[in-house]
Amino acid sequence: MNAILCVGTKRRDLQQLSQIIRANGYICIPAETPDEALRAFSSSHVDMVILDSPAEAPLADRLERLRDVPTLMLVDNPQQTVKPKGVDVLSPKPIHARELLSTIDVLLRPPVTKAA
Repeated sequence: MNAILCVGTKRRDLQQLSQIIRANGYICIPAETPDEALRAFSSSHVDMVILDSPAEAPLADRLERLRDVPTLMLVDNPQQTVKPKGVDVLSPKPIHARELLSTIDVLLRPPVTKAA
């Protein structure tokens, strides 16, 4: 079972995200601060990170330096947001569960290797 670290400063948004993640068979590790996120990332097996806002962009870079895992950032307007270092995908807010879960599935899918 894949574990997803969800980072957000707004408790309500973090709870909504956690519910979607857990209801679809993933382990959700919530963190409300960058320090909590760093501790959880360092002490738990994390397969993916979801950041609830562009304010967490510096955290994405720090986490990537520790270990490279897929990182998704929720933003108000993905087409007008520059993707920060350490972030693989920008996903729109408000959260649409089906779209979010589809993106998670793609990011967690093992890479396809070509036969020789």
